[in-house]
Amino acid sequence: PLCKDLIENICSTANDFYYLGYGINYGTALEGALKIKEVFYRHCEGMYSSEFKHGPLSIVEEGYPIIFVTCKEDSQMVLSHINEITCRKGYVITISPYLSEYEKNSTKIIPLPDAEKYFTPFIDTIATQLIAYYASVNDGLNPDFPRNISKTLTVDWDIKMNTFLRKDGRKSDELRKVEIIPNYLEFANGSALMKIGS
Repeated sequence: PLCKDLIENICSTANDFYYLGYGINYGTALEGALKIKEVFYRHCEGMYSSEFKHGPLSIVEEGYPIIFVTCKEDSQMVLSHINEITCRKGYVITISPYLSEYEKNSTKIIPLPDAEKYFTPFIDTIATQLIAYYASVNDGLNPDFPRNISKTLTVDWDIKMNTFLRKDGRKSDELRKVEIIPNYLEFANGSALMKIGS
């Protein structure tokens, strides 16, 4: 419900977002930003929160939405980063297991269940995906069918040699023809095929 309420408050009016993560949650910030772009079609940039003050901070004005994904253990650094935005009247949403300091310093908080630090990226990611989902649905879009997303695999084809190239650069004689083999998956290096399913 908190993710849905959040969308109604800011996502309907904002055209630009930032997702900021620190430490282990940096990747979560990148994933959250990607989901906003994929299914909500708004610009969203994911960054390491310590780097935000080196340039992008100048874009913050009253009501500008910044979403932090974090954990309790990183609170000392993250609170400093949050305060750099709130003192400029930015709209800060913090996604984290509950910590009273995050609630006091953020505009909104999405409290998550307590978890050991190394599990927080998993639970934070669920919240970021729900935000993208509700933003998309609230805007009348279908998040299950995002536009312009390629759902195909590509391989390197050496035109001169008329053959596939393996990761190690050697040509693969077994894969001279392009063919689709149902229920098989090619390893990334092109050296073997593995049957999947029954």
